[in-house]
Amino acid sequence: MLVKEKTPLIIPFSFGIQRYKVSLQLLYKKLEQSEHEKLSFILEKRWIEKNEKGSIYSVELFLDNSDETTSTYYKDVQTVVLKKVILQLDNQNQIVKVYNYGEICECWDESKKVFFKRNKEMYSIKSKMKAIDDALSDRKHFLNYIIDQELYQILFPAVCQKELICNKPILSTKRYTNLFKETIVPIINCSVLEKTDSKTKKAYFYDIESIESKEFDDESLIKAYKKAYNVSDIQLDFTTIRNYSIGLDGIMQSIQSIKNVKVSELENFEQLTEATLLPKNN
Repeated sequence: MLVKEKTPLIIPFSFGIQRYKVSLQLLYKKLEQSEHEKLSFILEKRWIEKNEKGSIYSVELFLDNSDETTSTYYKDVQTVVLKKVILQLDNQNQIVKVYNYGEICECWDESKKVFFKRNKEMYSIKSKMKAIDDALSDRKHFLNYIIDQELYQILFPAVCQKELICNKPILSTKRYTNLFKETIVPIINCSVLEKTDSKTKKAYFYDIESIESKEFDDESLIKAYKKAYNVSDIQLDFTTIRNYSIGLDGIMQSIQSIKNVKVSELENFEQLTEATLLPKNN
């Protein structure tokens, strides 16, 4: 039976180990160039311990190496940079530190030559590798890189430990750094509890993320795009829409998200992410 909550519902943080089957589709267009990739993998979220700051988790990714439809570039990024990340979360379920930053940097430095050799035919491979170098240039940059990844938004939802009432929006803010030329972009996230199901013990939500236009000083960014493309007008757009269900025990059950970043008709990035909780014996 579906229930509309009249009293506040509080979703706890999740503990233990959860494994998810994830499908990720990426579409990038820039002028006449376009790239389309699809990745499938298993994502494991493991609670390690609680401390005075919050909780420590590890997130590990297991690629399907038999999948020949995915380019070696995206496989390499996932297996080198995002293979295993150990995270500190605060008491608001926000990522505040990457513990194994040094280890990831060493792995990337050791892999770069092979990485380039395997992917040298790919469009703009040098700029893509530079973007990874920049992300790993210091702890703060890499923390922002991780926070920007949709996978981590899925694993650590913003609605945990908040008083939730059906159809009453919960607003939160964040900052993304890799949407438009590494410019810091203030984002407002609106999370809404749609319903709960007492039979399945699940709560159903949707999120909408958009640019907080009142706080976004985009003048210099728009000027740079106008100069780069020699055009008189530029429109910057960003939205993310998520639909997901969480068990009343705090464990994410399933999610679909669509992320879209657009620079007029000149550049467009779309990411479709789907994740489903696997049974414990998988």
